[in-house]
Amino acid sequence: MNLFENKHHQQSMLISLRAASVSIAYTGYITDHLNADHAWIEGVLFNIHENEEHPFQQEFLQVFLESETTEQALWVNIGRLTGIRSSHDELLARIALHRGAFYSEALAKRQLQPTS
Repeated sequence: MNLFENKHHQQSMLISLRAASVSIAYTGYITDHLNADHAWIEGVLFNIHENEEHPFQQEFLQVFLESETTEQALWVNIGRLTGIRSSHDELLARIALHRGAFYSEALAKRQLQPTS
């Protein structure tokens, strides 16, 4: 599906994005068991916080997928999320710190510093 075929749909998505709070929460090294001495994961973690008056449509997530991929994107309630990779848990903790939100008890034990 081409997300921009329908003009009304396109306008709705643009209004939602403009109304959202968009910020960079972290840039740099990401702790992961796949990291090695000469190869490691770095990333840019950005937060798009939806505006309740202009919510995102489900199709909005497809914007973040690479073309011709089998990947999927979906909204999840992180308050009930379990069994994720530790590197992903760290990224969610960084978002919580960035937003001033509660994430988990494990968050209090970590020494993650919020970025400005």
